[in-house]
Amino acid sequence: MLEAAKWIWSPAGTGPNQYICFRKKFFCNSEAQSLRLCVSADSDFIVYLNGERLTGGQFSDWPEKKTYTSILLNTKEGENIVAILAYYRGITTQCYAKGLPGLIAEIEGGVLVSDDSWKCLVHPAFTAGNVPLTTFQLGYTIEFDARKDLNWLAGSFDDSNWNNAQIQQYPVGYRATINERPVTTILTERLNATIIMQGSFIRRDECDSFAETVAHDYLRNYSYNELFSSPKCPGMAHGQFSFKDDASFNFIFYRQAEHNSGFYVVADLKKEAAGMLEIELIAPDGAFCDIAVGEHLEDGRVRAYISGRNFADRYICKAGHNIFRFPFRRVAGRYIELHLGNLKDGDAPSINYLGIVPVELELPGDSCFKSNDGLTNKTHEIAARTLKLCMHEHYEDCPWREQALYAYDSRNQMLYGYYLWGNYKFAATSLSLLGNGMRPDGLLELCAPSHLDLTIPIFSMAWVAALAEYQLHSGDASLTIVFCNQIKAMIETILPLYKADIGLFACHEQDCHWPFYEWSSGLDGTAAGSCFGFEKGSKDRIHAGFNLYFYEMLNSYLEMLHWIGEDDRRLVEMKTKLAVAIHNNFWDADQKCYASKIVNEKLEGHHEHIQVMALYNKIVPENKVASVVKALTDYMLVPISFSAMSYLVRALMEISPETRTFTTKKLEETFHPLIFAGCTTLWETAFGASDFDNAGSLCHAWSSISVYFAHACTLGVKPISPGFETFLVAPYPGCLYEAYGTIATPRGFIKVKWNKCDNGIMWEASGPQALKAVLHPYPEVRIARATYNGKDLV
Repeated sequence: MLEAAKWIWSPAGTGPNQYICFRKKFFCNSEAQSLRLCVSADSDFIVYLNGERLTGGQFSDWPEKKTYTSILLNTKEGENIVAILAYYRGITTQCYAKGLPGLIAEIEGGVLVSDDSWKCLVHPAFTAGNVPLTTFQLGYTIEFDARKDLNWLAGSFDDSNWNNAQIQQYPVGYRATINERPVTTILTERLNATIIMQGSFIRRDECDSFAETVAHDYLRNYSYNELFSSPKCPGMAHGQFSFKDDASFNFIFYRQAEHNSGFYVVADLKKEAAGMLEIELIAPDGAFCDIAVGEHLEDGRVRAYISGRNFADRYICKAGHNIFRFPFRRVAGRYIELHLGNLKDGDAPSINYLGIVPVELELPGDSCFKSNDGLTNKTHEIAARTLKLCMHEHYEDCPWREQALYAYDSRNQMLYGYYLWGNYKFAATSLSLLGNGMRPDGLLELCAPSHLDLTIPIFSMAWVAALAEYQLHSGDASLTIVFCNQIKAMIETILPLYKADIGLFACHEQDCHWPFYEWSSGLDGTAAGSCFGFEKGSKDRIHAGFNLYFYEMLNSYLEMLHWIGEDDRRLVEMKTKLAVAIHNNFWDADQKCYASKIVNEKLEGHHEHIQVMALYNKIVPENKVASVVKALTDYMLVPISFSAMSYLVRALMEISPETRTFTTKKLEETFHPLIFAGCTTLWETAFGASDFDNAGSLCHAWSSISVYFAHACTLGVKPISPGFETFLVAPYPGCLYEAYGTIATPRGFIKVKWNKCDNGIMWEASGPQALKAVLHPYPEVRIARATYNGKDLV
């Protein structure tokens, strides 16, 4: 496919933020048949056949290594029209690496190929060029003027005065091959939304962005019945959209007040959601809809404008019925605020729908978990839902503010998701995207696909650990083989940072290397007076975190080599010496735990993160473990943040009955307040909406450690060898007296059920016959009986 097709584009739309309409007629000699259309674009596209919108869209790929989407066309006999709305972002963001504009398409059998016979036009209804950015992660805001729209999707539309497409001339080898997109997302049905606030607004002036304008509008609240003449229909909840086409079911504004600029409503989706923003309304010609989407309502309105971030778009109505789905950029949140203005006396606009059409990743069947405790179950449910909302083309840190693929965030998401879905192909896709973003300095790009000056060194190290965890859970060694030499090259670029006098590695000194470890004071890598980077004299600063993560990188790489029958004795020796050096240099005899930094030969900072990393990597001498544990359990240290909780759980669950009790308590103290606060997804940090200058994400999947704990610890199943060929059985009931659930493996689900009885835990499981269960219970957990596929475990 696509061998005969050409990359094409409009000669009039080569700048950033361009929306281009393409049309091409083709003929079918037989009755209705299904044909496969393959399409690729930089940056995105929507395909229509004979006026009907089809599924599709561009995978988030690297510009040199494009992918195509395969779409089934149900054609008719005679003339058919393929219309494609293509979009070129044209600036690098944290979700997109700038490439050259282009569209390529082909129907199997050569029925249709993209070439210079296609007609094209810059879409007149979209505002193109350098409009305000939503965020520097997400790209441009959207303005669409329906009065300028064309009926260009109709078969009867005359495109004879459009320009012919131009065949793109790319450098030799650029986009020479195109592979099929590795994952598929689907659009589902509109989500229910309910109007919870309403009134009028006064607009003082137009600001630099729609979001800032909305944020500066004065709001006046009206009661529900004061504002709408037709507030609901039979059987419909108060304020809920009915999804009816009949205008009699619309929310009709009838109140007219002097000096008002228009009306506003706030709709509540009742829970966090991610997808395409859609509106449907009846309005006069030229009425505008400024629409903000967000996660927060603490200010009595949606936070449309936050420190230069612009979470609002604009739609300008044509007279009569309007329905519009904002294209090419997912939105996320729970609340939607609409400001409807430019109305005249006597106008009675109405809203039929304001909400989100979810975009979801196609996943295998969900794993399940239930226990006798409702709060435990609720925490697991919310953690799993958070994971799912942060998965589309690849893992993303949060679906609202960034949608970016980071190696550290996704490492957590992969690990947790393995137990729910066994989503190995999806994990491999994200790992490959990250791995293909190798920088000249031997580190990975901060996000993939993207090209930024800034990167975080330990995120590259976490990527190697994620590769090892992928092989352990999936049994697939292909990524190890593909990236083996690259990992070794990455290690080699870090070796010049070695300081022989102390046996440790210094941090990178360049401004582009952000020494971030987690969002806590002293480990976030920020310095007074600067956004990122070191303070002056940073070349004398040695970080425990940098050395601990590098140790984990070495250990993970050596483990991967072992699984494929190879070794590297030089790196084994380096790892052993580094462990000794970390302990000798960072151990603080006064505090009886590890310091976080050495600055001018003095120890500084004491963080939970550093202690659990040392324990997890088994660097702590046996005679010092109790001291480190005491520092943790006495709450003497700077608390660990949500992002690094996986280290705490995996380290402390292996030490003693006391640390296991503490782990359960720590998880409850960390996440139960979120549940009691009414969260529908888990937050980025404990500060919730108030963090990051009131831009704290309320849906951040690096926080979903409860999924891992439920399946790997409570149910007690973890892989010992790649692919769960052998797996550990070690249930930890804590205060629970029964639990059941499933754990995904490459060969199918393991179904587990246990309950407490007088003699201890009755644990039974069934699953793939090829897997071998190894019982190794915690000393304080008495096992009355344990069986796998009906056979006793000993």
